[in-house]
Amino acid sequence: MEKTEAMDLSGQISEQIRNKSGFKWHKSIVYLGITIPHSLEQLYDLNYNKIIKSISEDLERWSALPLTMMGHIESVHMNVLLRLLYIFQMLPIEVPKSTFDRLNKLISKFIWQRKRPRIQFKTIQLPKPQGGLGLPNLRYYFWAAQLRPLISWLEDYTYTRWINIEKNLCLKPLKVIPFLDLSLKKTHSGLL
Repeated sequence: MEKTEAMDLSGQISEQIRNKSGFKWHKSIVYLGITIPHSLEQLYDLNYNKIIKSISEDLERWSALPLTMMGHIESVHMNVLLRLLYIFQMLPIEVPKSTFDRLNKLISKFIWQRKRPRIQFKTIQLPKPQGGLGLPNLRYYFWAAQLRPLISWLEDYTYTRWINIEKNLCLKPLKVIPFLDLSLKKTHSGLL
């Protein structure tokens, strides 16, 4: 019970019950590297700001390494992209364009070693056969990660366990839900 953490979502658990439970009570918990706050409005701030700070520190530290331009791009591919992909897939929340602009500035400074860029950032992001250097477009990766569950709904993958749970909870077939009028999506039980 020493490691067990709990969070009161309702705000109605008495101090007496908290003390008897033996749990460590927090306003947010960390599950698989994702901070889950009491208020979901804080999801973005608690998770994205932390990872952007970590990426910024890493890129600053790696700037001293004697890497070629392609070495810098591969570093972004192998480390920065993988960390962001995880959070993109785990948090189905809106990420403002300013976040991607901020990340692109950090990456550009890293690639060009704080010098003036000689090639447009969008050109570097093009695939190699199209004249680019294959630098990942983080916004496209975010969109792909957000669309993945929707595609699972539409394709009706039966080997995905969460789809069976959602099928049983919904009154309408999952394939039609993304295309319903918003006013039709609201029902008495809150489930479609």
